[in-house]
Amino acid sequence: MHNCAMHHFEVGDHVRIRTTPDTLAAGWADRTGTWYGFTTPSITGVQVIGQDTEDFALSVGFDDGTHAWFAEALVEFLIVDRG
Repeated sequence: MHNCAMHHFEVGDHVRIRTTPDTLAAGWADRTGTWYGFTTPSITGVQVIGQDTEDFALSVGFDDGTHAWFAEALVEFLIVDRG
């Protein structure tokens, strides 16, 4: 089961991109952004940063207007107090 499904994350939650060789090389490491959703890359054809071993990717947008798709393991959901 995917991380976002297990923990009841919501579109619009704040996330941080983990620092890995893939995110460093692509310039996304340690950036914070907003989670916009998920997709199945084999169907949609999106380019995914990181190892996409489960055919599942998360969409993250950033304050500068940029956007990218990431392997789930590269996205850290930040704790948000909803209550």
